[in-house]
Amino acid sequence: MVEVVPGAGPVYARFPVLVEASQRAALVAALESAGIGATMSYPSALIDVPQVAARLAPDQQPTPGASDVARRIVTLPTHAYSPSDMPAKVRSVVEKAIGSS
Repeated sequence: MVEVVPGAGPVYARFPVLVEASQRAALVAALESAGIGATMSYPSALIDVPQVAARLAPDQQPTPGASDVARRIVTLPTHAYSPSDMPAKVRSVVEKAIGSS
């Protein structure tokens, strides 16, 4: 847990959500078309980046959880310039793009 310094206010620039990997690109495209600056964040897990993998210990264990997150993560903006109706707008776009659960 991150401790907030007394008198300071935390800032959360992005809100991460996980979606089905097969739906991620379409969802991000739909959010972008709606003016919502969504991103896919990670192209791959750090262990899968050749420059990082080359520096890992020889006995490095696989990280299937990290790879799964990298395939599924979408981040949404939460900064001060986000419109107040952002949650409703995101929900509408998600329902149209990939359906609701």
